[in-house]
Amino acid sequence: MMPFRVMTFNIRGAVPHRDGPNAWEHRASFTLSLIERTAPDLIGFQELMSSNLETYQKHLCKYEWVLGPPTMEETLPNYNAVFWNPASLDLLDSGGFWLSPTPQRWSAGWASAYVRAATWARFRVRETDRAFCHLNVHLDSVSERARQQSCLLILEQLACLHLDHVPVLLTGDFNVPSEVPDAHLLSLDPTITNACYRLFLDQGFVDTYHAADKQETQTALTYHAFEGEHFSLACRCDWILSRNGASFFKVHSCDILRDAAPPIYPSDHYPVLTELVLI
Repeated sequence: MMPFRVMTFNIRGAVPHRDGPNAWEHRASFTLSLIERTAPDLIGFQELMSSNLETYQKHLCKYEWVLGPPTMEETLPNYNAVFWNPASLDLLDSGGFWLSPTPQRWSAGWASAYVRAATWARFRVRETDRAFCHLNVHLDSVSERARQQSCLLILEQLACLHLDHVPVLLTGDFNVPSEVPDAHLLSLDPTITNACYRLFLDQGFVDTYHAADKQETQTALTYHAFEGEHFSLACRCDWILSRNGASFFKVHSCDILRDAAPPIYPSDHYPVLTELVLI
């Protein structure tokens, strides 16, 4: 069976007059070359905005996409968009919900700094006719309570979608580390924990980074604030998690993609790419 590739990528949006040398017009071609080089079959974007979408519509012609619910701010909406290659995957269904106590309408909850949402899509792998669900999220950057409640809501919504026997891929920027942070991080924000990460693992999810025998190290960061590997507050907060059902995922590889031409980076996050097979 041929493996397919899954990417999670927080692309930092495209707000005018922001990010100096890393403004979207300077790094757009960089993100395109990275995606074209690695050729993912499925991408979970976070912070996708209108200018990002215009670029990808024009240059990533082989992909189809769903945007999902708008997030962040009404005047500058972001999307946790799902892109896929229809040569590899057939879309069966899609939808989304907001991460709040009222998930069916635009809303924030649990002291979240911004409106947050999740986008989901069910696919069939063309080669094997196996089906799975992909859910793509961006958790809040401020409220630990919002992050933990959002994770519980995600699990509830997966149950409501009757996906008990369907394999699930969960991608996103979770805004928390996979491991308990070092003392210097705790002193910066004593609320930071890895409770969200542990919750998903306790519910049967597998971190594809660990499944590929990768280790947690000081350089295994995904968020880097346009400073690359020199960023002092290292954090692997962008994950690709899998949960098996009647079929199961076999992970071949998982890599943090560190493409860069300092001072320009594709984003303030490194994307993560997993290669796997659905058996």
